[in-house]
Amino acid sequence: MIEDPTFHPTTVLCDAGLMTLRDTWKSWQVGQLIPPRSAFDPIAFPRQLPLMKLTEVLREPNQIRSYDVVIRYMGTGWTELFNAAHLTNTKISDLGPIYGERWFSFYDRVIAARAPLSKTGDSVDYVLGVIALLPRSRSSDGYLPSAE
Repeated sequence: MIEDPTFHPTTVLCDAGLMTLRDTWKSWQVGQLIPPRSAFDPIAFPRQLPLMKLTEVLREPNQIRSYDVVIRYMGTGWTELFNAAHLTNTKISDLGPIYGERWFSFYDRVIAARAPLSKTGDSVDYVLGVIALLPRSRSSDGYLPSAE
């Protein structure tokens, strides 16, 4: 079976934990388009933690996009499934053009939507893209490229 690398979003989630995460994210917005990273505590979602991946958008153009994304945390579910423990602190552009394009196309959609995005498989919700601004320092507002 050949995997379809195209992102096919859905608005319907079946997993109660992911629904809670999505709805909680929406409650963090309060008066702003994107909630600050300080609103998000991954520990509040213990069931999703093993499959959680926390990334930061960087203002660093590369050969694939005008921005980059660095993986700050990769849950044990990701690391075991993809043998990827070594990917913490790796930039998406460093994954090469094939994987880079796949993941950048996902981040392009999340950035454009400025809202949680989800994807479902045959019977399981398996990706939920949620964004929050992660400031580089206490005096910074964080960086999010303009939606193109």
